[in-house]
Amino acid sequence: MGYETLRRKSKAQLAKHIRTIAKNTASIFLTDHAKKRMHERKVSSEEVFQCLQLGTIDREPEGNPGKGSLECLMERYVAGRQLGIIVALCDEYPDAIVVTIFKVN
Repeated sequence: MGYETLRRKSKAQLAKHIRTIAKNTASIFLTDHAKKRMHERKVSSEEVFQCLQLGTIDREPEGNPGKGSLECLMERYVAGRQLGIIVALCDEYPDAIVVTIFKVN
């Protein structure tokens, strides 16, 4: 797995890529860690999907060589709070993996 092709995309292009993937919610996979954080922070799956479908990437994406993925922070004001969702992408895998979810201050 790798992320060399994704690494060449701009933040706007990556956000559009994630939004396109998120249109089909079956293509979004939540890690156990993300599910735990959703429960702790009282974030629903609908809020997660809304953030991924309409959010933006303001911070530079970071490569995770150990996992072979590019991690992007999608942000969106949802249900009265600013959410941040770390999404892992890789060139060979067409879906997106939600790594963690948090409230942005």
